[in-house]
Amino acid sequence: MLFYRQTGWGTGGMVTPGILAMHLAEPFNLGLALAASLLTWLFLVLLVRFTGTYGRQRLAWAMVFALVLRMAAQAWIGPTSLWLGWVVPGLMAADLEKFGFAPTFGGAYSTAIAAALASQIVMGFWA
Repeated sequence: MLFYRQTGWGTGGMVTPGILAMHLAEPFNLGLALAASLLTWLFLVLLVRFTGTYGRQRLAWAMVFALVLRMAAQAWIGPTSLWLGWVVPGLMAADLEKFGFAPTFGGAYSTAIAAALASQIVMGFWA
């Protein structure tokens, strides 16, 4: 929320940076989430262009399409993280459609790295 307030760029929802931070050590899964986000974003661009869907309906369609992609990926590559495979791509695609590629991915991954570093610093004090 602080990042959005300071920059005006979305990060793909409030939970996305935290989920990405938890999976930073899994580059393959992060790549799948990135690909699913881009495919969902392309779907949203077409949906908005041809139907004029906005707001909550646009977000709902993003989540449904991301779920369909997750189910297809699960059949192809095996089990994937529910949050990273479904929620993150849907939320990021909705922000991609609103803010664009660089602000959304830059914001999401930079805040994810900051969250991971902050958690390591905090946990270091108690270790």
